[in-house]
Amino acid sequence: MSGCAELINATIAKSSDTWGTVDRSALADFTITSYLRPDTGAALLPWVYTIIIIIIHVPVVIVRVTRWDIVQTWCLVSTFFTIVVYVQAYISTNFAAEKILVWTPLILVIDAGSMLQIFFLVLEATPVLIEGRIFLFDPKEGKQSERTNLLGRLQRWRGGTETAQQDLPLVEAVPNLGVEPTGNNGRIAPGGHDAQDDNMRGAPQGAPADDIDSEDAPSTTRQVRLWQDPAIYTAIASAILFVVVIVLQILGLHAAVVARKAGKSPLVSWCSPTFQPFGVATLDGDCHVYNIDQSISRGIGCIKIPGVWQRQWLTGTVVGTAMSLVFQFIDLIILYLVGGTRKWRGVKMKRPWTTMISGLVILCITLFYGLQYASMLPPGITERVTIAVEVNGTKAFNAKLTSAGLRGTIIGWNDGLFESWHGSYTGTSLG
Repeated sequence: MSGCAELINATIAKSSDTWGTVDRSALADFTITSYLRPDTGAALLPWVYTIIIIIIHVPVVIVRVTRWDIVQTWCLVSTFFTIVVYVQAYISTNFAAEKILVWTPLILVIDAGSMLQIFFLVLEATPVLIEGRIFLFDPKEGKQSERTNLLGRLQRWRGGTETAQQDLPLVEAVPNLGVEPTGNNGRIAPGGHDAQDDNMRGAPQGAPADDIDSEDAPSTTRQVRLWQDPAIYTAIASAILFVVVIVLQILGLHAAVVARKAGKSPLVSWCSPTFQPFGVATLDGDCHVYNIDQSISRGIGCIKIPGVWQRQWLTGTVVGTAMSLVFQFIDLIILYLVGGTRKWRGVKMKRPWTTMISGLVILCITLFYGLQYASMLPPGITERVTIAVEVNGTKAFNAKLTSAGLRGTIIGWNDGLFESWHGSYTGTSLG
């Protein structure tokens, strides 16, 4: 107490004794060593989890650059799983500022880029969607006349009857659409037959194409319908997942901005077995006094420390998520404008480069801080502390606190993620 003279006369919680008069003789020979771990939702993604995610994402990103088509299903499933985890985190933490390390949406950027890539490249690679791609996504290809009457083309894909003379150059350039160009004044009849077929079926020569029923087409003609191509469902799924990711990012960004406006660090709970079962307060080497809240059923006691790390991650979430949204827009422009055959030093450039790179950088940053936080005490408390206990009067003993380690961070992060499951997760009602 020599360094904390101002606390000599300060009353200890739940006691009439002061830090200057508390009995230290009975426990003077005791110095207990124990860990101090983050409580529910106060831990960053454990570094072992982050390593697993990096090990998965690095090869997938490489394959997305070279052979993107073979990882479509994996990317869809991975993004869906990530969305489920984030929805669970948002529900459990309710965007509490002290639990920002669990719900920060920074990692979502790599999934957003993945869904953008699948959406655009599927449209580019799918014959039944090629006309819509030229009309919608590649303003540099085709003549203006070839980009008109899109609704008519879509109706033809669905088995409709609309056609247009200007379709001829586009159909000649796109195989396997089920429509065959003819030499009869360039007029294409629905279903892939020309005006000569009309004469064979008794139709008046020169009759408008719209008057011919496409179902009367010869059986040898291939008929491609838009909704019969599995690729359309891949494109739709990727678009839906991308929108969901954007919504999650915006929700997280808004919550972080609101929490930042509070202007001070949130109070974060840290727990240790050495505070339990009779601890009432602790005094550290910097003269900080923290009252102890007991959690008998969990076998720990907890103190609340100003969350310096949480304050920093709130700031990082605001800046990082805003930048992620910008990167995603840049990638959207790249995928919209860059041709599918454009290469630089043999590498295809029609890829979501900014989200892939920034996503891996964020994972590396998360790994770095995950290792740091697991191996050090939080700001605001020292390694050596004095703990006051209430046992037949107030007594005090010395303790040494150590870092949470991997186990402590896993407990804190998992508890925060699954807190809303209550007894289904804990197996009992914990106090």
